[in-house]
Amino acid sequence: DRNTEAAATYRRAIELAPERRGEWLLPLAWQTLWSGDAAAGRTLFSEAQAAGIDLPDTWRGVASSCAALDRHPCAVEAWRKVLEAKPDDVDARRGLARALLWSDQYTEAESEYATLLAANPLDEEARLGLAQVKNFSGRHRAAVREFDRIDSTTDEGLRVARARALYWAGYADEAMPLLDTLQDP
Repeated sequence: DRNTEAAATYRRAIELAPERRGEWLLPLAWQTLWSGDAAAGRTLFSEAQAAGIDLPDTWRGVASSCAALDRHPCAVEAWRKVLEAKPDDVDARRGLARALLWSDQYTEAESEYATLLAANPLDEEARLGLAQVKNFSGRHRAAVREFDRIDSTTDEGLRVARARALYWAGYADEAMPLLDTLQDP
């Protein structure tokens, strides 16, 4: 988990052996992204993509970088490229669904979350995504029903999301107690 140091080490190694840049470019891109520099990571992933290096993983890196930069339509495109190569990749499908949600493409996001839940009805992340899609698309009571299927008692973020759905559905009296014990100002 020493990503900044690892990225610096890869950069130094490439300086010393530039003929191996193609071999080390993808690990450098990941370490750069994980060290918090999504813009530089995105540039490195694009370079790897142009060179044809491990395209599914390169596209995954582009998607992750775009999401970190709040460029969700870019992430949608990249996740779709991953799924073209690996149609059964559950993490890529989750990434696509999330990027669609944050791109306000609710119908497509709902379809992706439904696909995930059809494959695994216990997928809590997909259930939360589906609840968020329904809430943000204006179907607040349907969102409340989805949130009722999720244990939100121990996670403050989930309690806030559930409270938001309840409040927007017109149940302020049920929403406000969920926020009483929050530590986040």
